[in-house]
Amino acid sequence: MLKVLLVNDTSSDVNPGCKATVSSLKSLIHSATEYDTHIHSWPCGFGYEHFESLHQESLEKELSLYPYLKKKLKGNLERTNQKLEKLIQKLSKKKSWDYSGRKIDLVAWSSSVRKFEEYLFNEVCSANEFDIVVINAEGTVHHNQIGAITIASIIKIFSENKPVWCVNGSWQAIDEQVVCKAISSADYITAREPMSFRWLSNYCEGIIQSADCAFLSNIFNPSSFLLPSEIDSEKACLYTPGVLAQPSSSSVNPLKVQEILEHLHIIRRLGWQPVCLLIDELHLIPFLKDAEVSIVFAKDIGWKTFGEFIRRFKLVISGRYHILIFSALAKVPFVPIASNTWKIEGLMELLGLDNSQIVYNPKDIVGWLSKEKHNTSIRIATKELQNCKRLACFNIPKIVKK
Repeated sequence: MLKVLLVNDTSSDVNPGCKATVSSLKSLIHSATEYDTHIHSWPCGFGYEHFESLHQESLEKELSLYPYLKKKLKGNLERTNQKLEKLIQKLSKKKSWDYSGRKIDLVAWSSSVRKFEEYLFNEVCSANEFDIVVINAEGTVHHNQIGAITIASIIKIFSENKPVWCVNGSWQAIDEQVVCKAISSADYITAREPMSFRWLSNYCEGIIQSADCAFLSNIFNPSSFLLPSEIDSEKACLYTPGVLAQPSSSSVNPLKVQEILEHLHIIRRLGWQPVCLLIDELHLIPFLKDAEVSIVFAKDIGWKTFGEFIRRFKLVISGRYHILIFSALAKVPFVPIASNTWKIEGLMELLGLDNSQIVYNPKDIVGWLSKEKHNTSIRIATKELQNCKRLACFNIPKIVKK
């Protein structure tokens, strides 16, 4: 029996993309070995409390600035990073800041890692309980966020005695000291899109270019979903905003809500009828109802039927990474909205598309829908799907020996 520990199992999340991704990742693990395999999971968020002191409020400022600057600078990532560095130095009044975020205090981090290791091996598991540790990085490892610090720590702890595979991730702006001292010690690392692959390759050798496991998911089971009666099927547009909808410090950000409503107004003005998919953005419900926007909840749609669900629409406009993948798989034209990292830009490159097609401000939607460029983009994307599926298989090595 091969015992595998799966870290950052996001399948308990209501997000259909997370469920699909983890399902495919587990299938890859089982198919990669001749042994009977038992997978034990640690959910997303496991261990975070041990590193809260290293997660500083100022990093949230940096993260909130990133999408704003990308919009202002029309997606020019080099100029965005340069401008971000200058702004952060001005805010912090410390020259130690750079676009990668504040340098983590290595002494404090090492102390937290030791305490976390004691906790793990005294209260959670034995040091030799698992044969392999697989970490599902997804969108967790960026900007020195607490998830990135925790995952780096888990790699550091287990890599001393066990094979550690850190896979299926987008990587960005992590303190290079942590990358070099911890993440690079993993035995096998994949990056799910080219931008993360290039960034991480600056610090670690042998990085594998992969694609998200969601490309392998079976999302085309029959769906009983029907469009709301007020929606014309020929004009149906599925809209989900992504990070624009995320609250700031547990409170609703009125500027983000205003931008979302502006998106929806433009979509309507151009003749489309939007249906807003809510995954965990329930705070938007009253604003959407006031705007008389139709709403559908992800929890009411099984992830295995999500491909058929998306095929009910003629267009998808989304800032969610996996919804864009599902749209490509379903061959439904899509318009991507920028996120707080370069994962959307990376996905577009992976699909052979131009980053200029990404929405950085509401006016970009006008340009996209008026010129109907999305029809061209989906034809290009279709050609790349087989390659993405092939790359997704690289997230787990083909041969596993106990």
